Amino acid sequence: MNIRTPSFLITLSALLYSCVQATPAPSSPKLASPTLTATASPTLHLTRTPSPSRTATPLPVFDLPAWLADPDVNVLMAVTGFFLKADFSISFFNATTGEKFELPLIFPVGAFFWMPEGTSIGLLSKDKKTIAIIDSLSGQVIFYSPSASATQFISITKNNPPFPISAHGTSPSDANFTLGGSLSVDGRYRARMHFGTHPSLDIQEIGKNNKMVFPDPDSNQVIIAHEWSPISSELAILVRQDSMDDPVGESQKYTLKIYDPSTAKVISSYPNVPGTQWSPDGTQILFDTQNWFDPYSEYDYGSTPCIFSLATGETSCINFIRVRHGPIKLFRYTWSPDGSMISYIFGSSQEDENLQTINHAGVCLAAITETSISCPTDAIAFLHKNGGWIITNNKWSPDGKHMLLTIDSSCVGCSYSTDPHLAIISTQGGQHYLLDSIPALLTPGLWRPPISP
Repeated sequence: MNIRTPSFLITLSALLYSCVQATPAPSSPKLASPTLTATASPTLHLTRTPSPSRTATPLPVFDLPAWLADPDVNVLMAVTGFFLKADFSISFFNATTGEKFELPLIFPVGAFFWMPEGTSIGLLSKDKKTIAIIDSLSGQVIFYSPSASATQFISITKNNPPFPISAHGTSPSDANFTLGGSLSVDGRYRARMHFGTHPSLDIQEIGKNNKMVFPDPDSNQVIIAHEWSPISSELAILVRQDSMDDPVGESQKYTLKIYDPSTAKVISSYPNVPGTQWSPDGTQILFDTQNWFDPYSEYDYGSTPCIFSLATGETSCINFIRVRHGPIKLFRYTWSPDGSMISYIFGSSQEDENLQTINHAGVCLAAITETSISCPTDAIAFLHKNGGWIITNNKWSPDGKHMLLTIDSSCVGCSYSTDPHLAIISTQGGQHYLLDSIPALLTPGLWRPPISP
């Protein structure tokens, strides 16, 4: 096992010991509803115990809250703080109670992640030379020196906040352990976009040098998006076929291609299916008839979400969503974890007579087979006060019971943010929490994976 203890821990030991006497308690959450009461997070203590590794140097052990390892609790890990102040923290939130736990940082953190089994927290140092794995039940920390291949696709900027990444493998000591990137569900293949005048996709088998490039550099195809199947190693790739005579005009054609990396061939092509979002069972593709890929395209207030069946080749559009809302922007269509519903965001911004921006936004859930819609954000008062908040992103918890929202007080379609925050809502309605400020709307956080039995 490739385990090491950074030399700075020796000098850090005295500092950590002195901090034990006056470690502050984690801050209480901001409750969005007066009918809800959150239990205070346990006080954090930092102690020292002998390392379970072969070295005798003591390693830190954190006194973590019990709910962090409770398989019945949805736990969110996110970076919180303020970008302009360069004041960042790694925080954990209990979706049921709203409790917050702030993790003391033992080195400058560049990225954070959950291990796939759901019981361990991972931190990657800014210099990419150290990984800390923290057991969420015992609080014990083990340090690793990752291989260059494990972090080769992670790019960390010195002054930027830590950001969420994915991890693949059982331990950083494994030869095929990797961080970040887009990996197939079996962990066998990695896909990586290359942007520029001719965007392309590198597809590589982990541990081998057989890199495949798609599409052919001499073609006039442009990669728009890609997503691995949730049940196989097939890759959905959205390609735009540009006309050489009209490269940015109406002659652009979008085609969904299903790529098999084991044969390095496209096994299926579906014209006019502009999406790559697989259903959880891997049989359907969700897409929007609005063209979000063309920056010059006007918003189509008649656009609808549609579902394409890979088995039959047929497309069915969910028209009752547009009928419900009328001429308002609808976006971020996302499958529920069980595939029975589709969530989406609606929003509009207008100026009143005082030139104040008035936002109207929310999240709705559409039951596909029942043609019914519920909008759990309608009854959340804080979203509609003082001109209202917009919702920029939403992410289901693995069990579908909660949803993470990133919200801001700017406007729908604005290219800037003014006061980005996190919020957690219950998808059944009622329970909701306005959480901390976040440095950027692009770093919404990570739900803990389901804990393996």
